[in-house]
Amino acid sequence: GLEIFAANPPDVVLTDINMPRLDGFGVIQGIRGGPVKTTVPIIVLSTESGGELKTRARKAGATGWIVKPFEESSLVSVRKRVCGI
Repeated sequence: GLEIFAANPPDVVLTDINMPRLDGFGVIQGIRGGPVKTTVPIIVLSTESGGELKTRARKAGATGWIVKPFEESSLVSVRKRVCGI
């Protein structure tokens, strides 16, 4: 995913925390420490809702957090807010 991001950076990134191989924290850190579009908004979508995880994600560079399951309107609202639309 990070290689694809570097080759074709999107306007916003959606990631989970619990993923195989590279978790969401690794994705966030990889983007923030990468060579391109390091300020892209990153929204975490996760079943996790603990304050420690949210704080860790914010410190890594996440822009927002949505707990699953979520309403489509919540995702649209957060996307608009973090993208300045």
